[in-house]
Amino acid sequence: MHLNNFIANLSRTKYQLNESQHRAVIHRDGPLAVVAGPGSGKTRVVTARVGALLASGISPTHITVTTFTKAAAIEMRNRIVQLLPDEQRLVSRLNIGTFHGHCLSLLKRHGFGGKVALDKQKRDWISAALRKIGEEVKDDLVLNLQQAISWHKNNLLLREDVAATNKLLLSVWADYEEAKQSTAALDFDDMLCEAYKLLKNEPHALREMQLGAEYLLVDEFQDTNTAQYEILKLLAGPRNNVCVVGDTDQAIYGWRAAHPEFLLNFSKHFPHAERIDLRHNYRSSAQIISFANRVIAQNLIRQATTSEPVRPGGIAPILLTPNNEWAEAKGVLNMVKRQRDAGIPLDEMAVFYRVNQYNHQLVNMLVAEGIPFVVRDKERSFEEHWVIREVVAFLKLSLDPTNIDCFLTIGRRQLSLSEEQGSKLRLLVRQGHPLWQAAQMMVSQEKLAKLWANLHNAQKQTPLEVLRIYTDEMGYRQYLRWYAERRGLPELEYVNMCEELRQDIESFDDIGLYLQHLAKLEQAMAKSRREEAVPGAINLMTIHAAKGLEFVAVWIIGAIEGLLPHVLATAGAELEEERRLFYVACTRAKDHLTVLAPTQYRGKKGLISRFATEGFGASTVSNTTTITTSRTPVPLAQMMVHHSARGLGRIVEISAETKGHSLEHIVAIEFACGRSKMHWQIGLNLGVLKIVES
Repeated sequence: MHLNNFIANLSRTKYQLNESQHRAVIHRDGPLAVVAGPGSGKTRVVTARVGALLASGISPTHITVTTFTKAAAIEMRNRIVQLLPDEQRLVSRLNIGTFHGHCLSLLKRHGFGGKVALDKQKRDWISAALRKIGEEVKDDLVLNLQQAISWHKNNLLLREDVAATNKLLLSVWADYEEAKQSTAALDFDDMLCEAYKLLKNEPHALREMQLGAEYLLVDEFQDTNTAQYEILKLLAGPRNNVCVVGDTDQAIYGWRAAHPEFLLNFSKHFPHAERIDLRHNYRSSAQIISFANRVIAQNLIRQATTSEPVRPGGIAPILLTPNNEWAEAKGVLNMVKRQRDAGIPLDEMAVFYRVNQYNHQLVNMLVAEGIPFVVRDKERSFEEHWVIREVVAFLKLSLDPTNIDCFLTIGRRQLSLSEEQGSKLRLLVRQGHPLWQAAQMMVSQEKLAKLWANLHNAQKQTPLEVLRIYTDEMGYRQYLRWYAERRGLPELEYVNMCEELRQDIESFDDIGLYLQHLAKLEQAMAKSRREEAVPGAINLMTIHAAKGLEFVAVWIIGAIEGLLPHVLATAGAELEEERRLFYVACTRAKDHLTVLAPTQYRGKKGLISRFATEGFGASTVSNTTTITTSRTPVPLAQMMVHHSARGLGRIVEISAETKGHSLEHIVAIEFACGRSKMHWQIGLNLGVLKIVES
């Protein structure tokens, strides 16, 4: 197919291009940077550009496309097939995949015959290294060490580059490498490092890869790390026919060693590079785009570009300040039901949060209401965190003192049981020895008697009192403070998780009933864990997991200082990345965006996120004054109301303004006789408005 015919055919399909997209698609030789804002048709451009290269007569074996994920690579190939249905043989020969996939293929062609270590294997190696030096194995510590090793490798750094004072990382990394090498395996990051060394040291391997990447396209370029960028520069030469597509405002993987500066400085490394900005946002309403633009404009590390709306008007984003996390979750639940009743499918709705464990109040309510949901994150939930698991183990053991798993979970702290003793005890129980009798052969009789007494006492108490016994009388609170300090974390980092658990269990009078509830919750969570959308289920996910997705209605919960931005991101590049996270969250929304900032979090005062202030404006929000709602109920989008004169109506738009220390709402209500705006609090206080219960 000739290029002109291909472009003409595009205009007759859903791949019709605007002027900027057209320029990016027909550009052929030389370096090109496509700065693609949210909803600007980035995937359409990359897909059409590959099609244009094929239509120009470029051999598919000379085209390499790099995507961020395997799923994106599969989708890209399918889209190209749709564009060129008569050229499937050509499309099948295209080299489309992730950086890691390309590198692994290279290594296999040049002698690597081992296996790639999976995440579980890597965690096991790190756990074994921790046990070897007498460190407690904690899920989050293992994850942090795994990320630290990965970060160094992605920056092409060696163990010798780690500060000598970081003895824990140095020790664990050394044992990790030894265990990995004993199985002749590579980890995910080794693929990049080993491929880079091969390309640097073996000219024939480099020429082979350069021939296959004569035309190189890199998607999500803002998330490129040092190892990937160095490989890219090697592959691009000597022709430099490299096209990178990305957006510094959506760079949210600094903790993975990604550097948005590579996109900012692209023309320095590739002189005479052309830059094309895709500014038109086809996804979000004008008001949502305006809101997001006000936020991201505060960043310094970014390209001077601004998203421009294609769709006019729309509903303004809403800020709500519920009293606490429970009220926040309840408010979201009510809004979800109202939006569902208004005709928006559940799978077109999403709730975002900064940290995975923040979803547990909402999950509790969704399970209780029987509303299907999908959690699109792999990280452990609140109930699975080691802090909570230990308390739950004590609750379970109080009802069943023969539970060996719970006994060992408690015993490591309460009885000073070592890993070796725990394994021996498990073996004895398996051989038929009664648990507590077997334990007498290994641990202090005094400690064992004390634990038994506490368990016997707990059997007669409410779950709330059992929690108090374990945290206060049995020393768990003191331990959590000590461990947080040892890890360099805020003093109450782990203690506060017990406070959240207290809020969950205080409504249960019986341990057994709470554990039944917990089992139901765990079953629902296990069922809900999916990486893809599920028809008829609302989506719950961290903001990181939301990258590249879009929904009709979006709720951002926990928009307070310490959560978003995260407590560990205090200034500079880290704070700018947190702002980009908020920006990414906002720009996933098509029509409805609601930001929620509880005025109390974990029993303490919550300050509305500075990012919300930047978006809504200081006249609506202040970080120095706690904004509280009046005693009247907060108005929610799609809430049904009754007006004394106009009858039944539905709230379709909400705006807010600050009056003294309170937040007042102006609502637009759609009645049968037309739309009217009125003051929410005054309408309720005068009895003019009444809420119609759903």
